[in-house]
Amino acid sequence: MSKRKDKKERILKAAEQAFAHEGSNFSLRTVTEMAEVNVAAVNYYFGSKSQLIEELVEGISGELNKEQLRRLSELDQCQVSDIVEAFTTPFFLLYSNKADRKVKTAILGRLLIDTQAETRETFYQNTREIDAAYLEALKKRLPELSEEELYWRYRNMIGLIIHNLGKFIDLPDGNSSSLSDRELISRIVGFCSAGLSSSSGNDFKSMENNRH
Repeated sequence: MSKRKDKKERILKAAEQAFAHEGSNFSLRTVTEMAEVNVAAVNYYFGSKSQLIEELVEGISGELNKEQLRRLSELDQCQVSDIVEAFTTPFFLLYSNKADRKVKTAILGRLLIDTQAETRETFYQNTREIDAAYLEALKKRLPELSEEELYWRYRNMIGLIIHNLGKFIDLPDGNSSSLSDRELISRIVGFCSAGLSSSSGNDFKSMENNRH
């Protein structure tokens, strides 16, 4: 690896660590200290903090998006569970290194709730194609759900996947930490498929409408 490429990689890795801990409000000083470079190096390789975040997000989601699209394109006459599995499995395959997984899932979690409009837009631009493809596939198999309801369930599915990847909340009496990736995928697919297919959300909306 050339010195130039090595320096750029160090900056990106440092930015990942900083984003995982602080979100998009991380300080460039934190990045430069971790990467052992000066601010001029960040500007040279990335132009600005915004562009650094853009490249960081692309690095997090790029390969994931490709694998999710590939798996979805191979489905034929599929069930909701097949779609959920195609969406879920790449997270675990691409983030198989446990240390790398911890950082990347922390970043994904922060991207989902980031308050900076520019950062959210960067993230959504990188996931728009995936979201559209999977929502369309689910809509064909769940035509009874409103667009609003389907989107709500889809976003919560993503939150559940990221939570299980990052193990953000580990209940003291639980034993989920001992589950293999394959077992976690199986549980996520079962739980999310049932949630996506449930009629309870629409029933609740109907009850609310009848009250008024």
